[in-house]
Amino acid sequence: MKADTPLQSSESFAKVPVKSSIKQWSEEDRPREKLLKLGARRLSDAELLAIFINSGTEGVTALDLAKSLMSSLDNDLGRLLEIDNTYLMGSVEGSRKKRFPGLGEARACTILAAIELGRRLRDTPPRQRAQITCSLDAYRILRRHLEDLDHEELWCLYLDASGRVIKEMQISSGGVSHAVADLRLIMAPAITLYASALILAHNHPTGHLQASRNDIDLTQRVKQISSVCNIQLNDHLILGRYHSSIASEGTTAPPYLSFADSGLMASL
Repeated sequence: MKADTPLQSSESFAKVPVKSSIKQWSEEDRPREKLLKLGARRLSDAELLAIFINSGTEGVTALDLAKSLMSSLDNDLGRLLEIDNTYLMGSVEGSRKKRFPGLGEARACTILAAIELGRRLRDTPPRQRAQITCSLDAYRILRRHLEDLDHEELWCLYLDASGRVIKEMQISSGGVSHAVADLRLIMAPAITLYASALILAHNHPTGHLQASRNDIDLTQRVKQISSVCNIQLNDHLILGRYHSSIASEGTTAPPYLSFADSGLMASL
């Protein structure tokens, strides 16, 4: 029997190359690709920070730098608000060794700019969405889209349960006398936006503020279908040209027709 072959020393084995570049990683592990595929919320704090750092140095990836920075802050994201360029580019206390080797001026500026944007976003109050309490409120929003056009357009305001505008959207654009009204195009956004109510609006390029038979039929169909979805049709506005706002008796009249104000909505 032959004697066992002696074990080889570890030095005799070929060294396994270390993946020191993020480009060598599988796509699901790269921060940018992971963000595009899964969304920013699925990334760790260090992975998000690595995207701002952008690139590493020889033997050190951007993610390594990000993890080193977070580790120095006890992985407390809130402490990022306390750091400055001196901290990022400075040396370890009592030593000439840089605190974060490979983190130069450009990368430090990018990190600090991102932190400042986060700080300003935190301190910025949420934008107040317009609230619709009457037809005039809706008209003030829609007039910039519909007044003084030489062709018809159909628009819709989607509202939440408090009557605040979630979104204002053009549904269709047509010719001089009509715009196509596809009920699916009207209702689909209402459902995806979780709207509680909606307001239809279109313009009459001629300036005449009278509801046509087609206008009434459209309003009735939208009212019926929206009620099935537990969504309320609050109104349908017809806008004329802004210069057609003087009534025959010389008094100023609103340059729009409201189905709700005129009683047309209740009759449908």
